[in-house]
Amino acid sequence: MSNPLSFLLVVVILLVGFTASQPGFWSINCGGSENYTDGNGILWRGDGDFLQGGGEARFARREGNNSLRVFTSQKIRKNCYKVPVGKGKKILLRISFNYGNYDGKSSPPEFYIMFDGNYRDKLKTSLEGSIQREIEIREMVDDMYSTWACLDYSPILRLERRIAFGANNSIRYPNDSYDRIWSNETLSGTRTVTSDITDFTPDMVNSSFVKPPPLLLATGIEANTPTSNLTIPLSYLPSDISRVIFYEIFYFTEMSDITGSTTKYRQFNMTLNDNDNFHDIVPKYRNFTLKKRCWTSLKNETAYILVPENNSTLPPIISAMEIYTIHEDSDFDTTKEDQIKSLSTLQKRFRILREWNGDPCLPINYNWDWIGCAYYTSPVISILNLSGLGLTGKIPDFSDLKYLVSIDLSNNNLSGEIPNFFASFPDLQILNLAYNNFTGRIPNSLLSKNESLQLNHTGNPRLIMKEQNDGGNIIKHSNLNRFLVIFITIFLCSVHI
Repeated sequence: MSNPLSFLLVVVILLVGFTASQPGFWSINCGGSENYTDGNGILWRGDGDFLQGGGEARFARREGNNSLRVFTSQKIRKNCYKVPVGKGKKILLRISFNYGNYDGKSSPPEFYIMFDGNYRDKLKTSLEGSIQREIEIREMVDDMYSTWACLDYSPILRLERRIAFGANNSIRYPNDSYDRIWSNETLSGTRTVTSDITDFTPDMVNSSFVKPPPLLLATGIEANTPTSNLTIPLSYLPSDISRVIFYEIFYFTEMSDITGSTTKYRQFNMTLNDNDNFHDIVPKYRNFTLKKRCWTSLKNETAYILVPENNSTLPPIISAMEIYTIHEDSDFDTTKEDQIKSLSTLQKRFRILREWNGDPCLPINYNWDWIGCAYYTSPVISILNLSGLGLTGKIPDFSDLKYLVSIDLSNNNLSGEIPNFFASFPDLQILNLAYNNFTGRIPNSLLSKNESLQLNHTGNPRLIMKEQNDGGNIIKHSNLNRFLVIFITIFLCSVHI
């Protein structure tokens, strides 16, 4: 598996709303240009419709005629895919990137993956293995994987392991409606057992809060004897787990109907590091007995042990398990939509601004180079700095950027009259229009703000200055308040990693 590059690339997955041809599934072949359906019946798309901000599609020498997406710009530090998912939906996100030495340079990159401009994970690509370049998003039901019983917030769950014990093959779509991938594994000291059920139907499991695939009912593993323990070592968990919170789900099912039997009975307890956790587990037939928990480990040597009760005539059994680590989301929501639309208006008007993409303010250290942001519950644009970018023509209306405290349009070739909407920004303190080609008069609505606004219009020879108080500059206040200084600092520092 691969993972992103801190100084070269940040890939951001943005969520927007519209409909996919395969409802709830978005499978993107990064660098691909054609759509195809794989052997599981999943529609894969080229990334052209999702990509924002460019990136080169290169031929991959080790992969026949396939290509992959390469981002080489040192100027743009954030490259984004905009994926059509309804905002607020609960989703599964699976990303598979691997370098595979496609270019023969033996230089695997590292970079960050970010989701909706917030949560990020550092990915390390490898020289080994095949080239991978896939983004998969699966929409889930809102109440799936609820953590309310152990947490008072909705976290991001990062998968550590998802296992279907005793299965002949891995399980995924179409056998799992949500395309979770369940690896097939067994454990030493156990034997595989198979259900006598032949008709696995969704109604068996749909009442569950995780809606597992019915095929998980088909197999499991049990201890070798009725008096033996079944040990599940967790050696694959993060090396330093003392600071990590885990969210775990265990699936138990009976393989045959033993209801009413006088000789067959199965009951066991489950311990973690010799501490009791779940008592009197009696697996159901044709359904699951589920156990879930959140916990913070105090040591790295960790194992679950299923211990048979004294009255049990059958050994402990387990069919599946899922283990996640819990990560808190960012404190910020995405940038306000009206702010993004106004920036889009500027990008449509001025081509040079179109290279920037994704959330303009998030993550905090990756805001667009020509803006500064103020961070409330949702970030807002507080500074607009378009100085010296070679902009020409008239200024479009960006009055929805109502939180601006500073606008710098100096040293361009902007023309036309100075827009009246500049006076509509209630907190505007600096307006620098110097060295452009503006014409007409300075709007009276701007001049009336001369006690609160620093206005610089030097170097606009076609401005009509008659009967207006000026000498080229109208500067009434040289002391900006602390609010503005704070956000100028954020803007200047944001270009550094």
